[in-house]
This record gives sequence, C-alpha cells and structure tokens, in this order.
Amino acid sequence: MLKTLIDLITVFTVGCSQSVNLQLAPQVNAYVHSNSQQAIPLTIKDPAYKELNDWLNRNQQDWLTTSGRYPGGVYIKSNNHGIQVTPLKVIIYSSSAAETKALYIKHIGPEDLKLTKKLGQ
Repeated sequence: MLKTLIDLITVFTVGCSQSVNLQLAPQVNAYVHSNSQQAIPLTIKDPAYKELNDWLNRNQQDWLTTSGRYPGGVYIKSNNHGIQVTPLKVIIYSSSAAETKALYIKHIGPEDLKLTKKLGQ
C-alpha cells in the first residue's frame, strides 16, 4: 500500500512539472522580507544578479505549479515577474495583474544561490 502511494505521488509530481524560461531584466530590484520598503538595485555587473540569472537559465525544467504566499527570503522584481528566493525554495510570481500571484516553485539546496540569499541577511 505504501509503495503504491509513493508511486502515485511520484507520477503526480512528475506529471505536473512545468518548464519556466525567465530572463532577468538588465536592472532589477531586490527586496528583503524584513525591510520590504527598501529596494536593492542589481545589474548584470552584480555577482548576485549573475548567480540568479545563470541559475534560472540552468533550471528551466521541473517547476511545480503553486499558489499562495511564502514567507521570508529575498524578492526580486523583474519586468512582470517576481522571483522569491528563500533558504530552500525559489518561487516565481506573476505581477502583471493588480495582485501578485505565485505561479511556480522549485526546491533548492542550502548551497544553491548563496549570494542571492545573502542579500536577505
């Protein structure tokens, strides 16, 4: 029974994965959860920008659909999207409508996106 349940969860998760192709704008603003009023400008010259943009290029597959809001981390606003980086997740938001809406989520390890995560410390 447990094996069947695990198999069903695996099939459901793999079947629901999406491809996300997101390029950062040449200049973006990062906002730290603890001080969301202060923007941290990032450009293609900044190491955290390069790290996140490279990571997004390498990780276009296997995103899971999601909704809701996630606490903590750093929020990067780029064109009509937001990218939230928390210690163990990256969440992609649509911000083109009047309300920001979570679209996709991908789990990451503690070693991923270290420079981007440091913006929040």
